[in-house]
Amino acid sequence: MKAFPSSIYLVTLFALAIPRGTRAHGFVKTIEILDSGSFSGPKPGATGPNKSPIRGITDQSPVKDLQSKDLICGIGATPGSVVASAKPGDTLVYSWANDVAEDGNWIHDTGPMMTYFAQVPAGQTADKFTGEGAQWFKTDQVGKKNNKWVQGSLMTGATFKTKIPETLANGDYLVRHEIIALHTAQDKGGVEFYPSCFQLRIKNSNAGNATVTAAPSLSFPGAYTANDPGLLVNVFAQAADGSEYKFPAGPIAEVTAPGATGSSPNVLISQSTSLAPETSSTTSTTSVPNSATPPVSLSITTTSTALSVATTIASTATPTIILAPTPTVDLRGLSRINAHLVNLAALMVNLQSALKQEPGVFKMHVSVVLPALPFH
Repeated sequence: MKAFPSSIYLVTLFALAIPRGTRAHGFVKTIEILDSGSFSGPKPGATGPNKSPIRGITDQSPVKDLQSKDLICGIGATPGSVVASAKPGDTLVYSWANDVAEDGNWIHDTGPMMTYFAQVPAGQTADKFTGEGAQWFKTDQVGKKNNKWVQGSLMTGATFKTKIPETLANGDYLVRHEIIALHTAQDKGGVEFYPSCFQLRIKNSNAGNATVTAAPSLSFPGAYTANDPGLLVNVFAQAADGSEYKFPAGPIAEVTAPGATGSSPNVLISQSTSLAPETSSTTSTTSVPNSATPPVSLSITTTSTALSVATTIASTATPTIILAPTPTVDLRGLSRINAHLVNLAALMVNLQSALKQEPGVFKMHVSVVLPALPFH
């Protein structure tokens, strides 16, 4: 019989002696809302009431089945009885741990970390909503920094920080934070998913109470496929700086919540011209993104006896929340709009003068094209 070095037997016996949980994997130990409060999560497989906003899991092993409901919040995930409160712009600080030895650190160092939010449907709360059928939107994705996967910093006990979007509306949300381990992803089915869900209630939002929609919106399961280039990949053969890696599930989402400030509402400019006694009008509309101004409606009306120019500010808006730095407005664009309005006013004065000289019934259409605001 062929003999093997004794060192192989020692390594094998050592590996078998290590508890299954500590050999691989981990879980979210704590989540802190920076400068607000910290919450501890239950250990995997813990029994008894979960008095935490961190959802409990029955097993800290990775999720491998892309069609499994476990991909939502982890294996056997169950809600906690607490919903944490925060405000838009707060920072969530995640601490990942290795299983049995509670003070042990996360042990993988290859792959991205992703964060998703889902608004809880009206009439439900985050501690009761399972997450099934939720419309998730990605708010954060982190790969490499200085040629090293950021995930690897967890191995030394570092925490991971992610920011709550500034423009989220009030209401309950599930926050799905996830580590994706790619150390065996060169083989189909080799990728490992470690999702964790946090029950969160947003208060004091400038957006008020609104229904959030997102583009793109995602479903779990369904957001990932086995052939995704960011999931079936040999990252060890890619550029060291991570520039070749393609994150799964698309880009950071753009989210819409009516009434939010700090977003990108539309400037609506509308002209309407009519001549009495018979009224006829035509309207043209130009929409321009503007991060600082609510929708503006400009209405210009002429009659055979009077000229009136009215400007009103719309009472409601449908802004677009961009989960990215807000663009700045080039004021030269505003100057060009002002020049057009001055010319338009002069045209109306001349028209009024002509009407006084040639009274009668006729129709006239005025069309003014305003330039789009440039952005940086």
